[in-house]
Amino acid sequence: MSIRIIYHLSNLIGGVDSTYLDYMDGDSLSDGDRAFVINSGYVYTYELDDDSAAVASFPNIISPATNPGDKRWILQQPYLIPDMSPSSSLSPSASASPSNSPSLSPSASNSPSVSPSVSPSNSPSASPST
Repeated sequence: MSIRIIYHLSNLIGGVDSTYLDYMDGDSLSDGDRAFVINSGYVYTYELDDDSAAVASFPNIISPATNPGDKRWILQQPYLIPDMSPSSSLSPSASASPSNSPSLSPSASNSPSVSPSVSPSNSPSASPST
């Protein structure tokens, strides 16, 4: 059994340094490695598939920029990080909605935007369930 590594990063693509998911060298990655990226109020969770060979499709499928081979980071689930500050307008009935759900479509920046592929039914609730 190989050792699985969990990476914590702050950017998705644009790999200019080791804070970007696509910056990692494919030769150093193993099947089942996981990564989570905290960016613009969202947590994106990925699992590496070493024989995927899928065409990169941001943010759902991310290919390492160096020595990718067939390795691809596959998006498992994006999560909204609720604002828990005392001044937050988050109410007990608030939940993730299309206006605050991450994009599953490409954008020039790494900031989420609205997309019909993520809906309240598959987005985590921003408040505890009762």
